[in-house]
Amino acid sequence: MGRIREKSALPVIVMTGFFDERLAARAAAEGAGSFIVKGNVDAVELDVTIQKCLKKKDHS
Repeated sequence: MGRIREKSALPVIVMTGFFDERLAARAAAEGAGSFIVKGNVDAVELDVTIQKCLKKKDHS
């Protein structure tokens, strides 16, 4: 996965086809702004996730 935080000036949201707690923890540890599962997220939730990640990135 690489160090997300070091490679991107933009927030990164990891989207996967299934929930894997270890992958979610690893993504967070490496700097992902959020982790979401396809099929379990609608357009409103995706928008909220993006907005939260952008705000979090602005405050870091």
